[in-house]
Amino acid sequence: MSFPRIRQLAEGIQSVVSPMKNIFILSVICAAIVLAGFGCANLNKKETGRISQVNVAPQTKMKFFVSPNGPESKLKYCNGAEMDSAGYKNSLTEEAQVHLSQKLSGIDLIKRTLDEAAAAEGFSPNLAADADYVKVVGDTAYLKPVDGWAGVSIFLCAWQPFVEKNLEQFSEIKKIEWTSPPDDSAQTNEQPQNNAQQLKKYINKQFGYSFEYPKTFTSIQEQNNSVTLAANESDHWAYDVSVSTSSFKSTQEWLDAQPKGSATSAGYEPVLQIGDDFILVSEYVVIDYNGKKPIYGKHLLVIAVRDGKLFKISISGNMQSEDTPFLSQDDMGIISSFQLN
Repeated sequence: MSFPRIRQLAEGIQSVVSPMKNIFILSVICAAIVLAGFGCANLNKKETGRISQVNVAPQTKMKFFVSPNGPESKLKYCNGAEMDSAGYKNSLTEEAQVHLSQKLSGIDLIKRTLDEAAAAEGFSPNLAADADYVKVVGDTAYLKPVDGWAGVSIFLCAWQPFVEKNLEQFSEIKKIEWTSPPDDSAQTNEQPQNNAQQLKKYINKQFGYSFEYPKTFTSIQEQNNSVTLAANESDHWAYDVSVSTSSFKSTQEWLDAQPKGSATSAGYEPVLQIGDDFILVSEYVVIDYNGKKPIYGKHLLVIAVRDGKLFKISISGNMQSEDTPFLSQDDMGIISSFQLN
């Protein structure tokens, strides 16, 4: 029974019984509906796009903006070859709403909004999770400076317009500054570390390529035609770069000649073009068996063909076939710094 129907029934009763009886009868009606499994309060969970909206005695309604095309859409606008912050900001058209059971306002609501929005859009790292990341002084929002790392420029290409889009909804914020507040001496005196101090460069003269990688990657294992980098020797999440000869003239020509991969067959599926030479692809492989039936998963590769050589950069472990491809900032840093000499 719908809520308008309940209201009509109560109004009909009101014309013939006393107010005290109204309350009693309406309570009985609600109790009957609760027993029937419907409830008199909106306690259901419903999906709104990619965001779960949960209404439980809401006291604060929070909204934020994300891309309707999912978290991976960032790579379309910010990937090293393309650095279109304005285009990405304009793509943030899906409004998500979340009802919070606690009462939030002011800076607490602003911080929570950024944190929830960044998580929904798949930002890694989520800088907004830092309680001190944003401060509001007067009508100006100040964003805490970040240290450099591999791929930081690509990250900020998407991060800054994303933060700005989600802060602009607050009427108390008139300006956004990407620096520490002028009266915050603890942060003002702290200078971001030089990007070069965070990175190392790997050069392979034999096959003519180089790239930068985080200095925390201390395990480097070289073989005849490949190199594997990881934080340590037991790290299962490593980067592997291999080189082989190729008769194909371009990366796209090589990809067109490969079997098409899917959740039911091995092969390759293109994900994103990166610059002129590089294509991010999902390679579908057998990861398990259900009896004799193979179960397919995938991992991410960046492919490039140049001067008779095929370069493969493996940048993820195995994922389920239905998982959304995702690149971390370390991934983007290695890809964007990769040079074919």
